[in-house]
Amino acid sequence: MKAQTLYRDRPNGIGIEQIKHAVCGICGRIWNTEKDAEKCCRCLVCQEPLERGDISYHPACRRKQLAEIEAKRRLNARGIPPEHWTGPVFSPQNDEYYENVRDAWDDGATDDGYVYACTIKRGIKIDMEDIAALLEDQLADEESASNLNGWRELKLALGQFMVRNSIHEVWHQDCDVVIEIPAGWGFDEEDEGDE
Repeated sequence: MKAQTLYRDRPNGIGIEQIKHAVCGICGRIWNTEKDAEKCCRCLVCQEPLERGDISYHPACRRKQLAEIEAKRRLNARGIPPEHWTGPVFSPQNDEYYENVRDAWDDGATDDGYVYACTIKRGIKIDMEDIAALLEDQLADEESASNLNGWRELKLALGQFMVRNSIHEVWHQDCDVVIEIPAGWGFDEEDEGDE
């Protein structure tokens, strides 16, 4: 449906005037311009009207768009063979992380022929300045978090907390490094005999 221009009664009560906003003809959302209202309830990929319940994209258009993004990402990444990577990996096929390429392969997450390498970030980092900013939002205008009772103790406890939790690690997908899995990789004589 076409966007609708909004009108209102003039303040002096004589006639009506146009408001500088428009309404989507489908969902009724108010937009700043008629052009924006026309885009509402249309697929961001194909520009065709959306079905009720779809948000921003037709499901098929979104799948196609994500596949194109993934293809470009893979094309721009540096490819390495699985034997040259021993760290954690991310499989876009099933949106999962694995400790290594072999675990991903065992889980069937390499059927697309590749996984991404992961960077590893160790430890939990909490900055006292961030905590101070959160606390100062709750204090009077001129008050400083460092003047609060127990500030020094909190600082020491936070330091100990970070030391005790330094063993934790977080994996992040590295889109610049793709591990290319050749067809038939992962089979050895024992595996083939087990099937």
